[in-house]
Amino acid sequence: MVDAVQTKKDIQEKKNEISKMLRDFSRSQVELWRQVPVLAEEISRLDSFVIGCYLLAAKCSRWPLSRQWPAKLSVDLQTGELMGEVEEIQLSDLVLISQQLDAVLVILDLKEKIENCRH
Repeated sequence: MVDAVQTKKDIQEKKNEISKMLRDFSRSQVELWRQVPVLAEEISRLDSFVIGCYLLAAKCSRWPLSRQWPAKLSVDLQTGELMGEVEEIQLSDLVLISQQLDAVLVILDLKEKIENCRH
């Protein structure tokens, strides 16, 4: 028979491990994250109708991991720290959040937006 209390404890431990992994992943990309404010500022300069995430990145050095406002999770672009209630992440959101934490993908997306604004 399964011990429900132990199972819940095990799940919480795994969730804490995943939270730590996400934080470590974000911090490991700090040099890439530091490029985001400049790119976001360029988008703001080229396009007068910009979404708040670009202004937040350019002015406050924060990158929200959600388009919903207020974003519950964001990255401090100077330190790479994952800010917010990481422990509250739902398991169903892990894949999306791990993609949103990929600074290379964020930078590629920003560069593409800059190119689109120039044309």
